[in-house]
Amino acid sequence: MTVAVITPPAPIISAVEARSQLSIGPEIADDTLDALIAAATEVLDGPGGWLGRALGEQTLEQRHSGLYWVCSPVFMLYYPPLIEVVSVKYRDPNGIEQTIDPADYRVIGGAGATGIARLAPTYGSPWPRAQASEESVRVTFRAGYPVVDGKSTVPAPIRYAVQLGVRELLDVGRELFLKREDVEGVLNREWVVSEAAGKVIGGAVEKLLSPYRIWMS
Repeated sequence: MTVAVITPPAPIISAVEARSQLSIGPEIADDTLDALIAAATEVLDGPGGWLGRALGEQTLEQRHSGLYWVCSPVFMLYYPPLIEVVSVKYRDPNGIEQTIDPADYRVIGGAGATGIARLAPTYGSPWPRAQASEESVRVTFRAGYPVVDGKSTVPAPIRYAVQLGVRELLDVGRELFLKREDVEGVLNREWVVSEAAGKVIGGAVEKLLSPYRIWMS
């Protein structure tokens, strides 16, 4: 089973907000601050992050074989919180892609401490027969904490952890995270989180975020 990011997550804090909360001066450009926010968020968010959650609104696609939903007809949709299921598609035994009518499946859960949702066929019905090959079943869904009335609903400790990550990146030294810098009339910076940087951020926020972490098995 794999989960792919179809639409990248929306930012959960803005450069303006980070600048205000962290007292960052004008010597740090907005594009640099945006990149550092993205780098700090990436350590936590979605399939690539260690928190096990989707933070900013994003579209994910969970893929598995046809045997998976035969053995586990009620299965988890990873990286909560779930916003909505967009589509459930599969390849039938003849290799033809089929789309399941939303009336033929149901979402279970999604609330509570973890916010984990599960997908199941309608009561008394099995999932249709799909090819046993890898990724023959694809569930596309929107996940993350939605923006309501123009404000992010990401829990405050998570938002604070991202801000803390940005501060740690700045304190350690921006050159640690700068992968490439080209100047060809327009300055272009590409930022990544190195292994050392990931440890800096992870160590700083682990205790803060432990109530929100979901362990994937």
